[in-house]
Amino acid sequence: KQKIGTASTSTSEPVIVFVVQPNERNVADQRLLENEIWTSHQVSVQFHTLQYLYENSFVNEQQELCLKDKEGEETKVSVVYYRAGYTPDDYPTDMQWQARIRMEHSNAIKCPNIGYHLAGTKKIQQVLCQPGGLEQYLDSNECQQLRATFAEQHSLGSMKTSASDAAVANAIKDGSNWVLKP
Repeated sequence: KQKIGTASTSTSEPVIVFVVQPNERNVADQRLLENEIWTSHQVSVQFHTLQYLYENSFVNEQQELCLKDKEGEETKVSVVYYRAGYTPDDYPTDMQWQARIRMEHSNAIKCPNIGYHLAGTKKIQQVLCQPGGLEQYLDSNECQQLRATFAEQHSLGSMKTSASDAAVANAIKDGSNWVLKP
């Protein structure tokens, strides 16, 4: 049996790649997942940055995402689990974008896929909260039902609006109903 976190040298052995930020510090829950995946399924997990994946991955003719190690051995990636890639800061150069495109063009399972990844970003959620955001996708009754579950979201800084200013004033007056998120 392999040790947790080591890859098989056989391309027939599945590997899950956790895409992480450089110098990742939030690893406790990731290690629990890695251990459970190995214990329950004997599937290896590898942790790699977008930069590493740009430099060490490729998509073969069968559209499989593969990693090449220092010895030249190739390992097929079955699942790409994004723990990074949620902010523009995760893509400081074109290399990170190219790695993302390569993974998206492969037949590896992406968790989340690009559509869900985008839908989970704060900016997309904010735009959908604004009048007209949902209306291009749903009827007015569905929009009303969904908006009843939404929390208000406002941009600050250079993207702030008059509604943002009002929200800030309200939060200063009584901050108990507000959450500040990056």
